[in-house]
Amino acid sequence: MLPAAPAFLLANIRVLAEWQGQGIGSCVIRSVIDLAIKAGKPVTLKVLKVNTRAQELYRRLGFDIDREIEHHFRMRRSP
Repeated sequence: MLPAAPAFLLANIRVLAEWQGQGIGSCVIRSVIDLAIKAGKPVTLKVLKVNTRAQELYRRLGFDIDREIEHHFRMRRSP
């Protein structure tokens, strides 16, 4: 049996441009957040520094910048 992961990792969420802005991404992310809350674990992700639109979305959903990497921010949302 594998040990439990310390956090949920949100990776590679993409919504086609013509479907963006309709709440699809937010719905998917909220589902992950809900699972993490039930497990008592944080959610982490990496976002490109130049992707300010995604950063704004993640902030609205309760994520904060945890660490800065060369081209990315690591963001985290506590349970």
